[in-house]
Amino acid sequence: MKQYLLVLAVLLSVLSCNQDLLDFNLFDAKSDAVFSAFVEVFYEDGNPAKNALVIVDKISVLTDASGMAYIKDIEMDSSVYLVVSKGDYFHASRRFTPIKNEAQYIKVVLLSAEPIGQLQAQDGGVMIIDENAELDFPPNAIQYANGLSYFGTVSVSAKSIAANDPDMSFKMPGDLMGEALDGETVALGSMGMVAVELRGQHGEVLQVKTGMQVGLTIRVPTEQQASAPATIPLWYFDEDAGIWKEEGEATFILDKYVGYVSHFSYWNCDASFSLVEWNASFYYESGPASNVTVCITIISLNTTRCAYANNQGEVRGSIPAGERLLLEVYDKCGAPAFSGEIGPFSEPATTYQSLDEESLGVLSVTGKAVDCNGHAVVNGYAIVRIGALTSYAELDKSNGAFEIRAAHCVEDEVLITIVDVEESRHSFIQKYEYSNTINAGSISVCDPVRDQIVIDVEGLGKFVFHEVPARLVRGYTSIGIPDSVPINTAYISMQFEGQSQGNFNAWMTVNLELPDGEFINIRGKERGVNVFIANYGEVGDYVIGTISGTLKEYNSGTDGKEYEFNGTISALRER
Repeated sequence: MKQYLLVLAVLLSVLSCNQDLLDFNLFDAKSDAVFSAFVEVFYEDGNPAKNALVIVDKISVLTDASGMAYIKDIEMDSSVYLVVSKGDYFHASRRFTPIKNEAQYIKVVLLSAEPIGQLQAQDGGVMIIDENAELDFPPNAIQYANGLSYFGTVSVSAKSIAANDPDMSFKMPGDLMGEALDGETVALGSMGMVAVELRGQHGEVLQVKTGMQVGLTIRVPTEQQASAPATIPLWYFDEDAGIWKEEGEATFILDKYVGYVSHFSYWNCDASFSLVEWNASFYYESGPASNVTVCITIISLNTTRCAYANNQGEVRGSIPAGERLLLEVYDKCGAPAFSGEIGPFSEPATTYQSLDEESLGVLSVTGKAVDCNGHAVVNGYAIVRIGALTSYAELDKSNGAFEIRAAHCVEDEVLITIVDVEESRHSFIQKYEYSNTINAGSISVCDPVRDQIVIDVEGLGKFVFHEVPARLVRGYTSIGIPDSVPINTAYISMQFEGQSQGNFNAWMTVNLELPDGEFINIRGKERGVNVFIANYGEVGDYVIGTISGTLKEYNSGTDGKEYEFNGTISALRER
């Protein structure tokens, strides 16, 4: 039996229970869907990635200190391409299908693009990525992006993703939908992949020289080696289109696939599958089983892919037709909630499955968000934390109510926080003793969100910078991140002479990452930014105020287009 990695071709995107099956043309169909997304971004070690830029359509949001970005009411095509970027990390992305009025839960794990080694372009050589992959560069095989030959030191950044990596669903770009040589859209089953980037001695992007190829070797996991085909197609990820494209093939030698590639991004050894639509709904006796992990294994192949159910406990995806499948569901603590066989399917199918909330110890938290005057807060979300477990839920758009059902890993104190997105306010943390049912009643959302700078730049949009420190240095107040950071990093920095309440003129530099991935540097010249400080706290307290003025685009020392802007400051004073 062939043992390929199953790919849920649209990454088990959400589907509303009462919605008819959509036309499953991922790249052409229009659904006019309005939906929201909670995007959680992590580093490989499991720590949250704050200030990572999440871009979907023309909306860009930075992740907060918890690594989460909330994106509300997005009108999109039926196929959404979401990109996550952060300096010194490889491209990360997801493609999925938005569902009207529902909240999607997405997890992304960033891969470090730190160089793993260097070689001389004129000499070539073998570059070992890790125990799972290596590259073999022939001599004189590197060129600049403009096509001119490059001679000198080549810095190689590379990461492998093993086919049996439990986090492969969250590390891989796109959704492993592929465009085959004949133009057919197929689902891909991976035997392993790599991400590679080449840079010159001055940081310039390099590529494989036109007409030449670099050897690529990817080790196949032990459980897949016995049935690995003699040859398998190679696919690269097109970051602009958000889809894998077939190009070349690899040969199975001993325990590895060996092939040759003519350029670098992500490369993947994949078998392809015909598609059949599959939808599922998971529920407890008390309501939807939101944000549970849903996994499907091809029984004949013993390979598994996973994704999250939406806020209504639903998933949608394409799976291989004609295969017996093992469906498994896990709660947020990783405990098994269900396991059973489904399929084979030759036509679109829907699965409904109840989960035993009593055995899982499911906690139900309800409440309502109100502002300082007792009016409903409808543009925001609730956060519930129990120990290390965090769950999110949108506020009802009409009355501000929320409900979260989630398993608990420990019977610990329950912490509830509400965030008002529109007014940039949050509630004080509400603490409750553990109970299976908690009705928090009305929660007042009045406190300004701390530890962030929010600016609204005319023509460019709103940008949020999290955890920006304030420091007093020789009579000057410095807020934000210093200018001595990489050019491909989003940051904000300002400085004014003073250490009290009042109005000040400030120097200011902002490096913004735009939805197309390009950076723009805009600056306030000669203390041309107006700053009003309403509160100048002691060390450990906050510097709070507003900013406004005119910023000019700056490129290589030349002033450019002007942008009017305004914003708010809430920066924790460190010294």
